[in-house]
Amino acid sequence: MTFANPALLWSLAALLPLGLVYLLKVRPRTRPTTAFFLWEQVLEDKKPNRLWDQLKNVISLLMMAAAFGAIGLAAAGPRFAEEEATDLLLVVDNSLSMSADAGGTTRLGLAKDEARRIARAMDGTRRVAVATAAARLRYVSYLSDNPREILAAIDTIGPTFEALDPSVLPSADGSDSSTDEGEDRGQTSPAEPDAAEGDRDDAVVDTPARRVLFLTDGLRDDLPVGVDPFVVGGRAKNVGLVAADLQFAAGDDTRLQLYVQTASTHERPIEVDLLISREDDDGGRELARVVPLEVSPGVNEPRVLTVEGASAGRWVAELDTAAAADGDALAADDTAYLVATAEPPVAIGVKAGDYFFGRAVEAFSGGGGGLVTAAGGAAVDVTLAAGDPGEAASAIVFAPSGGSAFWASLGDELDVVAPRVVADDHPVLRDIDPLSIAYVGSRELTPPAGSEVLVASADGVPLIYVTKGRGRSAVVVNLEPAEAEFFYSAWFPVLVRASARHLVGRAESLRATYPPGADVVIPGGEEMSGSFFGPDGVEVPVVGGRLDALAVPGFYKWRSSPSGGSDETERPLTVACGTQSATETLLPAGGSEGETAGTGGGRGIGHWLVVAAVLCVTAESVLYHRRKIG
Repeated sequence: MTFANPALLWSLAALLPLGLVYLLKVRPRTRPTTAFFLWEQVLEDKKPNRLWDQLKNVISLLMMAAAFGAIGLAAAGPRFAEEEATDLLLVVDNSLSMSADAGGTTRLGLAKDEARRIARAMDGTRRVAVATAAARLRYVSYLSDNPREILAAIDTIGPTFEALDPSVLPSADGSDSSTDEGEDRGQTSPAEPDAAEGDRDDAVVDTPARRVLFLTDGLRDDLPVGVDPFVVGGRAKNVGLVAADLQFAAGDDTRLQLYVQTASTHERPIEVDLLISREDDDGGRELARVVPLEVSPGVNEPRVLTVEGASAGRWVAELDTAAAADGDALAADDTAYLVATAEPPVAIGVKAGDYFFGRAVEAFSGGGGGLVTAAGGAAVDVTLAAGDPGEAASAIVFAPSGGSAFWASLGDELDVVAPRVVADDHPVLRDIDPLSIAYVGSRELTPPAGSEVLVASADGVPLIYVTKGRGRSAVVVNLEPAEAEFFYSAWFPVLVRASARHLVGRAESLRATYPPGADVVIPGGEEMSGSFFGPDGVEVPVVGGRLDALAVPGFYKWRSSPSGGSDETERPLTVACGTQSATETLLPAGGSEGETAGTGGGRGIGHWLVVAAVLCVTAESVLYHRRKIG
């Protein structure tokens, strides 16, 4: 047997003064009496019982000693050797599908009930921490063996609109999985007592080995090793939108194209209407189109719908499921919130005579690609050139040659080039693999002072860099595209587009909609002074150019306070948040419920010791009453 708090065994020392109290003999006092013959009769009657009276005192002493000892041992936390198990981490799935109806409650309600049952069954025999999992892992309690603290933590768990990402789940060996942002989106340890409440989502800490029990509504094959799932809920009929996007048709800012995809858990196809509406500044909706849809079981093929006479702004696509057979178990996935943005394409002036330069622009001149070839005499935003870009204010330059303000010196051709990435997450490189490019024809080159080198050779020669100064800017690619066969690479038009958008300040552009839990990069957000306000009126500030963790589906509108005034003004900058996720809409039904064996069912030894102490004190009270009353 082991003890959780062995220092409290010192409380058993209280048995010594207890024994002294019982063994201490009190000398009877002498009193005069005028009727001795009456007391003589009483004393004669008491003589045969004197031994029993002494035994009763010994029994009382033993009972009180047993009560004191039981309480002392209970305080020390006795445990059998086989009870010395690892800590338990209860992870409750609170993703979107857990809000589905489950017969008078929700799947999340069932999971919380099961978590409470486990916490009560352990009765302090093991340390437990509680966390939730959706798009990220969030701890709601530290490791504790106090059932009240654990139950209080479970009560605080609420639903989210996020889709479950199994990669955020912790592993049983104590190392928590990290997200793509690493330190920015890590998880916290339940054993970290000094972490501030608001910092629990921002620290990456390894925890000791433990058992991880995941209460969810579906078994998954991609759970980390050692995570034991426990499935709640069952099959339910649901239909919803699982994907949505919105953009203007190429070359027409009055015709919107809506991309939608639906899914259903119904056993047979059902008929629903898709309502497409535009939302005004006051939140009112004007119906633009009604599209009848037949939704088959499973994930359906996507559809592209056109809305004529449309304008930029906030749009809502909503499934009218009121007439759906057998109801709809989850209403949150019936609506998609989208923002249509009309921005003029970047006009590219192709100075190079090569056919492939023009084709690179044409590859992104339609379907929202954002580029267009500048016609003769038209204004040019960015010049695409090979060699010398001339006096262009903004340029994308391949195979630099001659003299230019975009490089300080130019030397001989390099024999061997081993590239290395200097600026890994730069917008120009974000969608390409710069290490797969053959930098044939690269030359010794010195960029102007203040240039930002993105890719360099092992010897430090710039291969791709961005330079700005004196009202001019350029992206310089130090290679000969024909010799390097770069024209035939898929990265060529992608690099042209990314460079052009970066030079005109459109490297970051808002998507039509974002999923809950997403971090949104706001174009020019580093210089913004103000906050976004969500559909629930909650303020969401922009920190470091990012709008962190959208929580509620709907529209987030940016407001700023003008200098010198106190009235708030609203700029036409809106971020849309929607719940489209096929894994959530298809409401996992799971399989077997999993196992909760080894979670400490039954009462601990300490509990029964306290019960024994109460019984001993009760018995002693009865004996004391009988001694006094007779």
